[in-house]
Amino acid sequence: MAKFNYYDRIAQNYDQMLWLTESVTTEIADFMVNLVESNPDTSFLEVGVGTGVNVLPLSSVAMR
Repeated sequence: MAKFNYYDRIAQNYDQMLWLTESVTTEIADFMVNLVESNPDTSFLEVGVGTGVNVLPLSSVAMR
């Protein structure tokens, strides 16, 4: 039996309540990638708070 904690139970609701929609996070990711003039060797560090849903657009933009 898997052990769950409080955060496992609220993660889905937490993501749904974020004001950062996919289009907004993609726009932010585009801005960051252009700002640092990233290339395939560029690394980004996300200091994680939450479920990590906001890093998905950054990883897809950075891979372009």
